[in-house]
Amino acid sequence: MPAERLLRPVPTHPVRRARRVSPAVHGAAAAAYTAAARAGSLATLAAMLVLGGAVAASADGTVPSGPAATTATTLQDPAAAPAE
Repeated sequence: MPAERLLRPVPTHPVRRARRVSPAVHGAAAAAYTAAARAGSLATLAAMLVLGGAVAASADGTVPSGPAATTATTLQDPAAAPAE
């Protein structure tokens, strides 16, 4: 028996049996994902700015106030504090 008879031809593309998603649903999902990604990017940028301000203020020796205050106090080394 020749080897060609034992092999089945492989389809060039997979056969789709599931129903396709409508373009309206696909577009709405893509828009929601884009909006969530942009909101996450803006939140990350805001956190980086607050952290950068806290690090800069702690390097100057001044204690920051506001949202950067809690971040700056966690970054300071209590052993490095000057003795009074």
